[in-house]
Amino acid sequence: AVEAEGAEVKILSLVGRQREARYQLRGAVTLAVPFTQLHQTSAAFPIRAISKLQLDIEHADLAMLAPPLLVPVPLAGALSLHATGGGIWPSLHGEGQIAVRGLVVRGEVLGDVSLVVAGSPTEVVFKRLVAQLGGGEVHASGTVSLPRLLLDGALAWQGMRLERLAILQEFSLPISGALNGSVKARGTWPDVHAEISVQGPR
Repeated sequence: AVEAEGAEVKILSLVGRQREARYQLRGAVTLAVPFTQLHQTSAAFPIRAISKLQLDIEHADLAMLAPPLLVPVPLAGALSLHATGGGIWPSLHGEGQIAVRGLVVRGEVLGDVSLVVAGSPTEVVFKRLVAQLGGGEVHASGTVSLPRLLLDGALAWQGMRLERLAILQEFSLPISGALNGSVKARGTWPDVHAEISVQGPR
């Protein structure tokens, strides 16, 4: 249900379902003009402020989401997202948690992925990324400062199987073993400096 009074629009609850997926949106929006005059405004983004906006997505099918998002490789898995946001435009801020259960890329079962991210118009903070990849596990965190694209991040992986990585890249190579390693990177894109440490194969 949605209630509108003047420039204030309250989204009490917008709920949708698609197969196993469930979507829900709640919050409040202050428009730049009264709601009844919204069709007359020429503003590209006629929102003045957002209050306690909350988006919840449960069990969305990645195979159905990939084509509209122009993802170049076949995907499968169940996506869940919980995000909150608010603030006065353009100084909005938000935080979200993304989880993918049973991620499959090009037919190769990877496992689960989880990401906690926060952002504003001037910075995106990847608080925590944990992903199963190539039979191993990847951990990452970092920040991206906008609009300069200043990157500062770290990534570490453990137990990645070379033969499974080769399949993901569609390589047919007689390789095997496991890799451990880490990367620390900082710089303004594309002039990014990185320190890389790799151990393996073993």
